[in-house]
Amino acid sequence: MKRIILFVIFSILLTSVLFVFLISRNEMSYEHITPLAYCEDIAEISISDGLSLTIVPSTLTHEGVTLRLTNNTDTRYTYGRDSPRFLWIKDSDGNWSPVPVINNIFDWLITHILLPGRYTMIDANFVDMYGVLPAGEYKIVVEVFPYDTPREIIALSTEFVLYDVEYMN
Repeated sequence: MKRIILFVIFSILLTSVLFVFLISRNEMSYEHITPLAYCEDIAEISISDGLSLTIVPSTLTHEGVTLRLTNNTDTRYTYGRDSPRFLWIKDSDGNWSPVPVINNIFDWLITHILLPGRYTMIDANFVDMYGVLPAGEYKIVVEVFPYDTPREIIALSTEFVLYDVEYMN
């Protein structure tokens, strides 16, 4: 019972801190962008101590992606209902920076548990939070927390490239 209470308190505290961080950020809006056609996975998998994050083949678009989060450990992990929440874009100098948020959708109070030896599919809708993504190189990050030690955060990521239609001609 103590673990459940501590987990709930930690979740509320983490949610509050992240909410304040997201609200305090300078938010930009993208103008309407026509959806683009071609995309490519450049790093399909991120592995951390038996956890893996992969892009489900044929699901990546400028509007979203389906990710597969796999737990090949003996530990239960939790993740937010609307994971992933972090999307980065690589600039021309090769540096990563966060994609500007156009709509703060924040609902980490609802969490899921990923049992040992199981996997789950996570649908990431870019449009709701970031708009339709323009061409570029991106990194998407999913944070998971060991169920028994929620203060530990494990960040899994995968990278992909979105191209303009003109690139293919």
